[in-house]
Amino acid sequence: MNPSIIIHAGLPRTATTTLQKTLFPKHCHHPLYTKDRMSSVLTKNEYNLLDKLNQGQTLANSEIARIIFTSATLTNGGEDEWFSKLLKATEKLLVTSESSELPPILSSEFLTLTVASYNIRGSEAGRQFGIIPLVKAVNKLTNEPPKIILCLRDPIEHFCSMFLRIVRQGASKIEDFNKYVKYQFRLENNWKYSSNIAHLYHKSLITYLESLNSIVKPIKYKDLLESPDALRLLNLEGEKIALSKLQKENHHLSQPDFNISQDKIQRMQVSVRNLFRALDIYNKIYEEAFV
Repeated sequence: MNPSIIIHAGLPRTATTTLQKTLFPKHCHHPLYTKDRMSSVLTKNEYNLLDKLNQGQTLANSEIARIIFTSATLTNGGEDEWFSKLLKATEKLLVTSESSELPPILSSEFLTLTVASYNIRGSEAGRQFGIIPLVKAVNKLTNEPPKIILCLRDPIEHFCSMFLRIVRQGASKIEDFNKYVKYQFRLENNWKYSSNIAHLYHKSLITYLESLNSIVKPIKYKDLLESPDALRLLNLEGEKIALSKLQKENHHLSQPDFNISQDKIQRMQVSVRNLFRALDIYNKIYEEAFV
């Protein structure tokens, strides 16, 4: 039995932009629902799309996707207004894709991010990853469990890459690095699956998503980069092609205004390793690492 929907939920910093902009739209045969040239989520002046959804009007795949990403991120996971929007948009996706022989793929690393995990904003603490209410919504609509693709990277390498992205986009400063690590640690201790620390506990994250009645396909980031047939590795139908043949995205670390040496990145990784040991989580993280 094919899953009702395939959800590529990142993780962030695992070639997700290259997959969404190039591999999936140009080489994959599954119906695609992901961000277009806009961001993953709706802006305030685009909330008219919610009216179109309620009125049963035609929506582009990218518009349906962005309504799903927005409502999954804003719902508290219960029977609130945003969860109702999530149900309606997910149902729209399933109905729109009924004629396809292949299950649709919904792709966004935003499903494994929260505002609090992205920067230091305590007012948004406690909100779980959007993938969690999305799985619950799919299970309400169909008896076929969703299949989740998770690309997993070495924990310290991943954490540092995520932090550098945050710095590049102005959400934090290098001087706040220790503060940021400790904040993420407190966030995860208080509200499980709401922080970037949760990205590092690979087995716990996979086990939890499976407990929600989903089929999780974990992929090693380094295997994805090295595979001559990336779509087969992801268990998707399409052309045989390697990521190394595609134009890469997000090369911001080499831009003139943000040039960080490899030596500086390595020192940052050592700092993270030491901080994780001081917080007594280093061993557990690597016991669970899917690398």
